[in-house]
Amino acid sequence: MQFAMNPALELWKQNYCEPGNADCVRFRMSQAGRPVPLTLLPNGRLVRAQRSSEEVAATTLFNAVLKNRTHMISVLIRAGVDPDVRNIEGMTPLMAAAESGAMEIARLLVENGADPTLVDEAGETALDIAIRRGHREMAEILRS
Repeated sequence: MQFAMNPALELWKQNYCEPGNADCVRFRMSQAGRPVPLTLLPNGRLVRAQRSSEEVAATTLFNAVLKNRTHMISVLIRAGVDPDVRNIEGMTPLMAAAESGAMEIARLLVENGADPTLVDEAGETALDIAIRRGHREMAEILRS
């Protein structure tokens, strides 16, 4: 993903590379129009965390939900990714779909075994999230 756009540069300057943008490797790479790895720290070191295949699959599923990639979600579920996998906040893909109002994805997840009664770290279910966000149709899907 390329972050060479001005809004991203300004965000880095204000919140990530300050003070001393000249020393920030991320900033210099972006200024030069080069792709900046998401795992690159301002000092130029890469974060190399070992992740299990389940963690990678969960990340992929959440990204697919956020990007509204219904076909990708179907493929991931058929490949065995747990539709009730949780992120660090205890949120499930169904909760993420409820948050964004992605009804087709919510239907797909529920049809493939996602549990709408699970609660996140804040004690909310997918239904609670849909109601809080004003997604009435989503709430109806989750009630049935």
